[in-house]
Parts: sequence; structure tokens; C-alpha cells
Amino acid sequence: MYFYIIQLYDISYKQDIILALTTVGIINSTIVLGESLDTILNNEIPLFKNIFKSIKKRISAIIFGTTESKEKLYALKILLEEAGIKNTDNIISITFMEVNKV
Repeated sequence: MYFYIIQLYDISYKQDIILALTTVGIINSTIVLGESLDTILNNEIPLFKNIFKSIKKRISAIIFGTTESKEKLYALKILLEEAGIKNTDNIISITFMEVNKV
């Protein structure tokens, strides 16, 4: 079994990611939306205000879950690249590790 974490830095691609996940057969995922740390530091903590002057409010998503097959995760990466969503654009990061269910 593999635990995966997908960091999506541009949520305008959220539907594309969900479609790709379902296409490769991964349907049991959890999606959490939140603000990036640099946004919080810049907008909410006075000590850091104006240090990140060029930072605009950025919402990102974490998608995580488990799958029995790491091949599905590699297929997901290929499918996303074919759709034009590449890591080089700092849009998405996919990480996974083998885990044991207790």
C-alpha cells in the first residue's frame, strides 16, 4: 500500500487533478484547501509584514490518500504531463511512500 501526498500550488488545476485521479482509478482521496505559509506570514504576523512584499494571497491544496499500486501514481504523473501540467511550472508536487496498514 502506498500513501501519497499531492501538493497543488495553483488550485485552478484542481478539477484537472481530480479528473486525472479518477481516470487512473484513485477515488478515495482527501482534499484540504489552505493558505500558503508565506501568505500568512505576510498578511497576519506583524513581525514579517513587508518582508514578502511581492507575495500575493495564495491558496493551495493538499490531496492525500492511499492506493494499492504505485503504478497508478506514475500513470497519474504521465497523464498530467500529457495534459500540460508539469512540475517545471511549480504547479504540482507528487510524493508517495510505502506504508503498512495496521
